[in-house]
Amino acid sequence: MKNCTLLLLAGTSLCALAAHAQHEHDHQIEEIVVTATNKRAAETAIPIAVLAGEDLAREAGATLGETIDNTPGVQSSSFGAGVGQPVIRGLGGERVMVLQNSIEALDASGASPDHASSTEALLADRIEILRGPATLLYGSGAIGGVINVIDGRIPEALPAATTGALEIRGSSVDSGQAALMRMDGGAGSIAWHLHGLHREADDYDIPGWAIETEALEALEHADEGEEQDHGAVNSKGFVANSFSEAESLTAGASWIGSRGFLGFAFSRSDKRYGLPPGAHGGHAHAHDHDEAEPGHHDHGEEEAHPHDEAIYLDMEQERFDLAGELGLDGALEKLRLQVAKSRYRHREMAGDAVGTVFDSDSLQARLSATHDGPAGLSGIVGLQTGKRDFSALGAEAFVPRSEIRQHGIFILESIDQGDFSHELGARLEQQRIGTDTGCERRDTDWTASAASIWHYRSEGNISFALSRARRAPGVEELFSNVPSTDCNVASDPTRWVEHAASARYELGNPALDVETANNVEIGWHKHEGEWRAELNVFYTRYADFIFLADAGEYEHTPVSIYQQADARFHGLEAQLNLPIDVGGQHLDLKLFGDYVAGELESGENVPRMAPARLGFELAYPQARWSARLRSSRVFEQNRVADNELPSEAYTRLDLFLDYHLPLGEEELLLFARGSNLLDEEIRDHTSLLRHYAPAPGRSLELGLRLRF
Repeated sequence: MKNCTLLLLAGTSLCALAAHAQHEHDHQIEEIVVTATNKRAAETAIPIAVLAGEDLAREAGATLGETIDNTPGVQSSSFGAGVGQPVIRGLGGERVMVLQNSIEALDASGASPDHASSTEALLADRIEILRGPATLLYGSGAIGGVINVIDGRIPEALPAATTGALEIRGSSVDSGQAALMRMDGGAGSIAWHLHGLHREADDYDIPGWAIETEALEALEHADEGEEQDHGAVNSKGFVANSFSEAESLTAGASWIGSRGFLGFAFSRSDKRYGLPPGAHGGHAHAHDHDEAEPGHHDHGEEEAHPHDEAIYLDMEQERFDLAGELGLDGALEKLRLQVAKSRYRHREMAGDAVGTVFDSDSLQARLSATHDGPAGLSGIVGLQTGKRDFSALGAEAFVPRSEIRQHGIFILESIDQGDFSHELGARLEQQRIGTDTGCERRDTDWTASAASIWHYRSEGNISFALSRARRAPGVEELFSNVPSTDCNVASDPTRWVEHAASARYELGNPALDVETANNVEIGWHKHEGEWRAELNVFYTRYADFIFLADAGEYEHTPVSIYQQADARFHGLEAQLNLPIDVGGQHLDLKLFGDYVAGELESGENVPRMAPARLGFELAYPQARWSARLRSSRVFEQNRVADNELPSEAYTRLDLFLDYHLPLGEEELLLFARGSNLLDEEIRDHTSLLRHYAPAPGRSLELGLRLRF
């Protein structure tokens, strides 16, 4: 609560300062129409952030979580360099839905914290982030928020000419290299799109030891001093087996007509990334210290864990997309259809030996209609259906083969009345899960939301929103380690299979009820003028919040059971953009901060809650070049759950420089990014691997991009 109060006071003081700021330039920004709502962010009560253009180019990283980590209310939960899952307002996993062009990514990233998202931030045109419950538009998997990665793979308009871009970049902290290309063109009524990516990185450097052995020993005090050696070897100066590789290729084409378009795209992506020692069912101890030389490594004989012996994940996805839009005359403005079919597989490997294989065949379709009626009435109504056949086979398979079917219908309407806008929406959804062990689960429920926006001035508004969001439990929560005999919680420990990513036995609970979130949100936004600001305050009361509860140990391995309890979350996000003059030079100052807390009805804290943050970004824009310096202070997190240790505060300092060089009709962009310039030891509290693998140390990234 102390951090929350500090943020509120800081936000209030900064807004008072901004009210007296004067500058000769007008700092309005061109807002993008948000795909999810078909409105600009300033016109809806849903808290939305959009990364696009130069902002996205500066932030784009190897993982989705890393890319959006600097957005207020959003943090990343890493599992080594290859995985960075987004956490929105303290919620992640299956509570945050990742979309690819407004339809699900159709991978297995929500099933386990060591599964990477199939999306590529480096190839995105923009990324839309909806904070808070968005189940009304996208289904129960969006109870915590939505990340929509839009890459233009299906053209929606004819380009005036053939355009393209080539980019290469390299980073010092991991000897990383990346190359990407994009081309857009057209002929007659046909528009086409092509993009591709190759990225690879070695084990990354850190300022100290990788594994916090003292912290792990403190967590194992219940073992009465008995040491457990799972073979995790510590390293100094680098995180062993933290390499990552990725390749992606996408081709799309559309027929463009006078009233709409019809197009398709095919994409294939391959990712391969290592899991740091101790990450996959291992623990480390002081006697495990086997120091290796820091720096970059050739994975030869001197490395503690060469790749051909350590565990890595090999992921591949083939995806077909179909999309079409038809403009109409009359009550309906346009119809939009989207269909995606995906074949996803990833294998957990140890050298050449194949461990568990995850397969997911998915099909999803979405049909929506928008209208713009009389008296300021507008809205969107739609249908959504999908199926997923999921299986996990191998020594570590603890989830049964499953068939998941989901169907939903939704409506979101808004009406403008003078200085006020009102929104009202509802969704009805059904989910059915059937397993090859004979277990079955059906859930049918509804979601609703209501909001009002007061446009007290042309450049600002105040919003108030209420929502009731529901989430049906997933396969892992219901049926992990559940036997086929009675479809109840597994009681025979000799048949349990350990979830290696969390280093514990996870037991599903078929008796789980649907999770309900009742959310209240108040927002203030100033989106035009010399200074801009945003403040969102939220309170969410959960009924039957689903979580993993400790239930003792079996043969020195923790045992957890999915259980439910009421819970409450509250927090805020604040951001202020302010032009300032220093010695006659124009600079742009951005101040930002966020805070979230989660607590169960028992008084116990929700595990791995994101700590509070405060920071600033100072930009110096010029005609052909610009510089940006950003500093973020992440406070200590001492509101911890049982069997969880506090995390230390740290300050992260980053610098970004770019230079635009016109070359006739082309443009060459040279850029440099310095990350974690203070070389801090950063262990993100949201990460399951914070005791095994800290974030990368000081890094310099150089790159160039040619647009033609």
